[in-house]
Amino acid sequence: MILREYLFLSFLAALVMVGQPVGASSAQEKEKPIYIAAMGPSEIYFQVFKRILEEADIPVTYIHQNYGNLRERFITGAFDMSCCASPQWRTRPQEEAVQLFSRPFFYVIDSYAVSRTVADKGFNPTNPDLVFARVKGWDYARDIHASKDVVADNSSEALALVHQGKADYTIINRQDFFNKTLKMKYNVVLTGVYSRMPIHIRFHKRNSHLVAPVDEAIKRLRKKLEISRIVAQSIRPQPIDKQ
Repeated sequence: MILREYLFLSFLAALVMVGQPVGASSAQEKEKPIYIAAMGPSEIYFQVFKRILEEADIPVTYIHQNYGNLRERFITGAFDMSCCASPQWRTRPQEEAVQLFSRPFFYVIDSYAVSRTVADKGFNPTNPDLVFARVKGWDYARDIHASKDVVADNSSEALALVHQGKADYTIINRQDFFNKTLKMKYNVVLTGVYSRMPIHIRFHKRNSHLVAPVDEAIKRLRKKLEISRIVAQSIRPQPIDKQ
């Protein structure tokens, strides 16, 4: 009797073992980590950032930050990667010590966004009597000649300050300007080009192994023109659902 019970239990144990995937425990041990990705306020490039990381098969949790907080926390190692920046904008020694960049995935044109009143009188960016709306956490590629600044947390606030007459002008990338003016009408006009810059995904150096797969993902998406389509879609009026 005891022998039969032993054989029966051995048979059940074998069935359980057969039903278990081979190497299940090792597969769990090798499960991909989830990285922390920081994103500034730009809605346009957030969609591009997400698509690139999906293409690279990198699982992430996204945290939105204003640019000032993002830069400080990146230095301390709070984030594994962030988007979107140019190396020319991230030149603090503490940043350069801990950062790596992907290949560029898009080029931004930053332009002067000027109050209509100032534009009508003739805008001159070297005029020191003008008031500039500066975005906290942004580094600007060239000197700003305005003798007075007002500080905004993001480009939407900067545009609002110009619209309200609290500043004479700000600097904003053209795609972002068109995206924002689809949603709200500002008494602001876009004038001359301030700078042209490539933008990249930025990695903390401890994640250097992620740069190559992201670079390959960017190459594939650019070849298919997918990044350009995402940006174009974000600044195009969306069709109205008539249901």
